[in-house]
Formats: sequence, C-alpha cells, structure tokens
Amino acid sequence: MRELEREPTCLQVGWLSFAHRISSGNFKGREVVVALQVPDDFPSTPPSGPHVKPRLRPNSSADKHPDRVADSPLGAEWMYLSRPYREPGLKWTTKRGVKGYLDFVTWLLETL
Repeated sequence: MRELEREPTCLQVGWLSFAHRISSGNFKGREVVVALQVPDDFPSTPPSGPHVKPRLRPNSSADKHPDRVADSPLGAEWMYLSRPYREPGLKWTTKRGVKGYLDFVTWLLETL
C-alpha cells in the first residue's frame, strides 16, 4: 500500500484503514477513511467490501450500486459497501492484488 502512496493503519487485528480523497463524482474532493477487513489468505481472496467513514449515504436495502448501503460493525459513523470485487470481464485473481483492489475501491467511491 505504501508503494501506492497509501499509509495504512491497523484498526484491529485483520483490519486496515487509510485516508482517501474522492477525485470525481458526487462526493468529489471529500476526504474519507476507508477500512478493509483483510482475509487471512489475501491475496488469494479479496476483502468483502470497503467500510467508509463518514457515511456518505443513508442505509438502504436497494439491490444495486450505488444505493445499497449497510451498517458497519465498526460503528454508527461508518457505512459498509457490500460489493464483491468486480471489473468488467475479470474475476479476482492473485494478479489483481493490492493495486487492483484499491482501484476497485476508488471506482466505488467515485460512482456513489
């Protein structure tokens, strides 16, 4: 992550967080904190989805992005974007790794 100019912080065992500035979309210019629960077998398995603070959208049981937002186990000030990793035409592979997942998080936040 540091090679990609992210300074990770350990929130608790298995969880990393980092600051992120949203560069386009509805929340352009907003600084958020992104937390990821990193699976023990990463990079074989990607994180389940990012947790974001502060909340940018209210909870919704909508079935599609960008409206689907859930509570996070990290607390009321966090929102959970339950999104499996995806990129058009691609599935997660170990080649995707940290950069691929961070690119995915960036896309999610820019399309909220």
